[in-house]
Amino acid sequence: MIVDSVGGRAPNPAVPCQLDGPIPLTTLRELVGLCRALYLDWTCSDADSLDLEELAQIGLELSYALNQARSTAPDSVGHRSAWARAEAATQRLGVLVGKTARIEGSARGESAHGGLRVLERSQSHGEL
Repeated sequence: MIVDSVGGRAPNPAVPCQLDGPIPLTTLRELVGLCRALYLDWTCSDADSLDLEELAQIGLELSYALNQARSTAPDSVGHRSAWARAEAATQRLGVLVGKTARIEGSARGESAHGGLRVLERSQSHGEL
């Protein structure tokens, strides 16, 4: 599923979500690892406690989906449930990461389009 994290918008409903067949366990495992790495990073950087709690809940959902997917057969009700859980958690992760990236970007003077234009302009004029 493609998640547009800019502005926290939901994915395009016209793009169908695959909930059948085997779930990609490696990708799901990597998403759990990403949540763990982000949690460690955000804890060390004094991130907002609500964001940390949301990230922890997303990590738990992804872990649950991974365990459920491992223990069920593809195309079973349990496996489709794992797909749905993983999709929802991945969407939440995209929104959360997008939100925190915008907040950090604003604090550093980055534009909404991802550039360091304020910083670049200052450096080109010898202001830094």
